[in-house]
Amino acid sequence: MPERERWWPESVDRYASEKEREGEWNELTVAERAADLKAWPLRFEMAGFPRPRHIREVTPTMVVRWKAIPVGPGGKGHKAGRMDDSSADALLICLRGYRRWAERTFKLPKRERFAEKKAVWKHRRGPAKNRRYLAEAEIDRLFAASPDRLKPMVALMAWVGLRRREAWSLTCGNVELAVDARSVKIVRKGGDPDKPPIPVTVLNALRPAVVGRRPEERVYPFSIGLMEKELRQVGMASLGKPVSPHDLRRSFGRNLYYVHHVDIAVIAALYHHRTTGMALYYIGASEDLKREAVSAFDKPRPTPPPDALIAGA
Repeated sequence: MPERERWWPESVDRYASEKEREGEWNELTVAERAADLKAWPLRFEMAGFPRPRHIREVTPTMVVRWKAIPVGPGGKGHKAGRMDDSSADALLICLRGYRRWAERTFKLPKRERFAEKKAVWKHRRGPAKNRRYLAEAEIDRLFAASPDRLKPMVALMAWVGLRRREAWSLTCGNVELAVDARSVKIVRKGGDPDKPPIPVTVLNALRPAVVGRRPEERVYPFSIGLMEKELRQVGMASLGKPVSPHDLRRSFGRNLYYVHHVDIAVIAALYHHRTTGMALYYIGASEDLKREAVSAFDKPRPTPPPDALIAGA
């Protein structure tokens, strides 16, 4: 195979290996994401472009046109041909991460860098489906059944609403243990620093994992893949269903909204979402509110009496 033909799959393998080495992807994730990334040249070809052999040959125009009609060859988890919006969105997120890495690793010229141009990558979201939400009692059972090393992660995602990477990358030195200033210092998606407050329950979960350890050590010292695997296993054992980090993060906002009646603007701020609409979509409330609105017509309606017949008329 000519060198240019090998560039794309070999660079994807290098990217996946770095992700695994950093602890962000586990062995299963590496295989799945690498397969998704290696299929992108064919996806672009199916959209009417020459098949790219190098990341430099991918342009913003190609990404934008593919978004309009997302097509692909199919494979595990994806049908051949036109994709639904949710699948397309997930693939775009994966491609953007690879593009961001390639721009930095291969020092692409500034004029060729577009990984951080949000308008290129923004994609319409399909209706929320197959989303799991955990009630507060379920989260309590999950937390109680978790091994001590996993408890801080469950607490941070279910009771602070952190993303999996925000929780996993938290270091001991970025946990403020003072009761009157309890918080965690994190870097949000997009690189924004933040210092969300934490409840006492989370403080109590973090304290044993932090006290006596070096500031640069991570609260959860293992890979993000192992964290997800342990969470799935504990979910099956304690609740009879797998649980993912996103299940906990989504449940955080949903429980605040429906159980504790917290204003959606506050929930959006805690999530670090740009709009309340995004927060409503995230917790599934946007669809709930639509159903509630139209259900007003399900109430019994008065039936007008039939016209009275006048005898002898």
